[in-house]
Amino acid sequence: MDRKELNKNQTKLRDELLKFENIELIKQMFLKHHAHLHSLKVYKNSSWSYADEILDGVSEAKIRFIPQKLNHSIAWCFWHLARIEDVTMNTLVENEEQILTSDNYLKKLNVKFTDTGNGMTPEEVAELSKAINIDELINYRTAVGKKTERIVKKLTLKKLKEKISQTSIDRLFKEKALRKNAKGIAEYWSKKTVAGLLLMPATRHNILHLNEANNLLKKRK
Repeated sequence: MDRKELNKNQTKLRDELLKFENIELIKQMFLKHHAHLHSLKVYKNSSWSYADEILDGVSEAKIRFIPQKLNHSIAWCFWHLARIEDVTMNTLVENEEQILTSDNYLKKLNVKFTDTGNGMTPEEVAELSKAINIDELINYRTAVGKKTERIVKKLTLKKLKEKISQTSIDRLFKEKALRKNAKGIAEYWSKKTVAGLLLMPATRHNILHLNEANNLLKKRK
């Protein structure tokens, strides 16, 4: 498995979702693809995890490190991925409470930020990268991945075709999951169906920022 194959699987999933025909095949393809983007703690029967490969043997210092002339750390990438998937799958798709609050992860993570990270200043990214509990960050993303798996397993074709409600979008601002300066992403999600969110962010967005985290590994202090 490599990044080229991940991109091929993304295209195959997109093509199957566009057909809106075989819900069981769609779920099977999504779950197999999603497994490669999350820890083996989420999908224990998966053959490979891109996320685990990135974090394997990496020091906390490296995970927190923000290279010169770049905006993010590996820690920020994993936190951003977890937050985006948490709010889109639980708030927008399921209309349920976020894992961040339902499982008390805000306290566990040792951070004050509740938003997705869109619109963060460099100083805030640095603050989060320095303060966040790395073990709990991994646990949080694992919990989010497991919940997504449960959500997808019960999806129907009717649910896939549902548009994201404005009420759910408004909740993101009320619950401070999105900043006021991140209205663009809210508008983007508001035009999506559940199927669209399975593609972006639940899979494609993970690939993008895991690639970013992988590239950050190569940067020297």
